[in-house]
Amino acid sequence: MRALPLGIIKGVDQQFTGKVERIDKDFLEELIDRQVVPVVSPIGFGPDGRSLRVNSDLLAAELAEALHATKIIYLTPAPGLEIDGYVRDRKSTRLNSS
Repeated sequence: MRALPLGIIKGVDQQFTGKVERIDKDFLEELIDRQVVPVVSPIGFGPDGRSLRVNSDLLAAELAEALHATKIIYLTPAPGLEIDGYVRDRKSTRLNSS
């Protein structure tokens, strides 16, 4: 996974934090075709080769989109999924994207 540094947000230097720029979809699909389950860590590499930490929830969403997944499942010790500051405590939450 290739990432770009977040830079400075609201006056705070995000240092080694990045956002997903590109996912090697072909490589992941090749692994899946060979019945290998890819485990993707939330560490990306910037244009200069530096390691950048990527938000794992956003990475999961980017991977799901790149692979045209029909579902995404989050496993968390939290009582539910937080969306817009509110915790959804249902086992299944359906999100509509406009």
